[in-house]
Amino acid sequence: MDRMYLPGDEDDDGEPSTIDPRSLPSITLTAEDFALGDRHLGKVEAVLTRTPEGLVSDKLQAVDASFRIEGQGSWLADAAESLGSRTTVTATLNSSNVETTLRRLDFAQGITGRTMDINFDLGWGGGPRSDFLAMLDGDVGIRLENGQLEEVEPGAGRMLGLVSFVALPRRLSLDFRDVFSRGFGYDKIAGTFAVEDGVASTCDLSLEGPAADIGIVGQVDLAKEEYDQAAVISANVGNTLPLVGAVVGGPPGAAAMLIFSQIFKKPLQEVGQVFYGISGPWEDPAIESVSADRFVDYGRLAGCLASGGQN
Repeated sequence: MDRMYLPGDEDDDGEPSTIDPRSLPSITLTAEDFALGDRHLGKVEAVLTRTPEGLVSDKLQAVDASFRIEGQGSWLADAAESLGSRTTVTATLNSSNVETTLRRLDFAQGITGRTMDINFDLGWGGGPRSDFLAMLDGDVGIRLENGQLEEVEPGAGRMLGLVSFVALPRRLSLDFRDVFSRGFGYDKIAGTFAVEDGVASTCDLSLEGPAADIGIVGQVDLAKEEYDQAAVISANVGNTLPLVGAVVGGPPGAAAMLIFSQIFKKPLQEVGQVFYGISGPWEDPAIESVSADRFVDYGRLAGCLASGGQN
């Protein structure tokens, strides 16, 4: 097709389909201009091959001016699932202009960047469905380079919820006027998430910038669109954090030191860190000063300190 625009309603609360994927034929789709709701994916190619267990795709591709998505997937019969089948998707998204990509994919603006790479290996029970986020499992990795965080007004649109740094500028601009006087520029944002039943846990989400480094641990509920996280802010050489909230004034606990080293791959200094809790809805979360011990609690919540857990 030259153009194919499909409706895309994430609020659809209809019953999930019980279609048996083994009953479906092979499907090949090529569209020069494809959109799902307000998400514009550019040129899309998908080849789904019928097998004895359902549909398997070795080619799921979307190419637009600023991004490219390449992946594979399957929708197979699975007696262990209540709906009788399971969907899996493994893919990468590579962007050469973060602001343009977010706009094309219908995310609220709030972050710019030269590049963005997202890798995900995800699955859920049943077939394609509007409520898949609530039962999502798998892993996600994200990396952005050379950009700027900008304030996002509540209600501005669909948030890129995994990158919770976009919630911080308004609060931190008040607390650290001197440190962030030139804005929230960053050199790199990177992190990994383990997703279980729609809740994404991270122990290593980091922002490294010229003014300060920011690390985040905790959880994100993808279906409810809520944060349950904490951030640690550490000023870089030449900058001094003001004495607000819960600045670590002496040797921090071993647990905080361990989590910090997992995030930044370097030791935690004895002074100069400030901790914040980030809780509530993505659009307008509550951000408040917390203690180093409370920061560690969020780390435990995400499994950062559990034996055999994420590290």
